[in-house]
Formats: sequence, structure tokens, C-alpha cells
Amino acid sequence: MSDDTAGPFSLREFFAARVPLLAFVAAGFGAFLGAGLVKGTWLIGANGHPVATDFMGVWAAGRLALGGHAASAFDWTTLSGVESATTGVAADGYFTWQYPPIFLCVAAVLALLPYVVAFLVWMGVTAGLYLAAMARIVRSAPLVFAAAVFPAVLWNVSVGQTGLLTAALFGGGLASIVLIVMGVQ
Repeated sequence: MSDDTAGPFSLREFFAARVPLLAFVAAGFGAFLGAGLVKGTWLIGANGHPVATDFMGVWAAGRLALGGHAASAFDWTTLSGVESATTGVAADGYFTWQYPPIFLCVAAVLALLPYVVAFLVWMGVTAGLYLAAMARIVRSAPLVFAAAVFPAVLWNVSVGQTGLLTAALFGGGLASIVLIVMGVQ
């Protein structure tokens, strides 16, 4: 069976045709986060204190560094005490500090801000870096939008992980290497 109108598969065209579906996914995720905010299970708990997410370990370690106790970020008992004081409840889970000591500089800057503001700044900056790297790689708005609503990205946004920063660094570095080798700036 031959179809003279069919050409080579185009990823750009594939995703461009699915932008409404991707927008629906993005809106659904926004509604999910909004419901969590209203219910008190995301960002701000029912007790009025921040809800602990993966970002809590980063922010709490930054608070310790600002207080002159940077090495205590590696001590679970001390770190969980800061987390408990922030959330108003006993530490629930293990939001540990598992990064190299130099990353305490970033954590300390974020810890200058209230937890919720720091979380939003962290997500905004790392998501922006991630999307910039994706734009440099794929050079197509529909594909960047698809990268923005990729499930792992949405999960990172909801819990404040460092995955978007990692992806931005790897993606940006890879794109730069490829473009240098190709002679494109």
C-alpha cells in the first residue's frame, strides 16, 4: 500500500499537531497543583506552615550555612530539626542534604528567602534554564512545549528537585558541544 502524500516522519509536525493535547496536560497539572495548594498538601499546609518537599533539604541546609553551621547540613538530626521547625511538624521523610559542599552557596542564597518564595524562585530559575537548553537543542516551539510538559519535568516542579538544573546543565553542554563541532553558534 502506498500513500503518495506521506513523507518522512517529522517530529516537529507530530508535536505541533498535538499542541492542544499538551496544553490540556499543562492545564491539568496546573489544576492539580492548585488543588494541592487549596487542600494544603502542596507548598503551604493546613497548619499554615510550608509543606516539606525535596526542596526542603536544600533550603534547610542553606539556613544552616547562613547560621555558620554549614557542616551540620550533613547531619540528619540537625537538618531534620530545621525542617521540623519550618513545617511545624516532625520531619516526615528524609529530605537530606546530598550535594557537594560548594552547592551550599546556592542553598544559602535561596535560604535568604522565605521557604515558599525560595521554592518558587528555584523552580522558576531551573525551569527557565531547562527550557533554554531544550530550545537550543530542538529549535522548535512545539518541541520545547512538549519538553515542558514531560512527566519528569512536571514532577520536578511539584517537589522542587534538582533534576531541571541537572537537565539544563547536561542539555546546554551537549547542545554547545554539538553546535561547536558543527560550526554553528
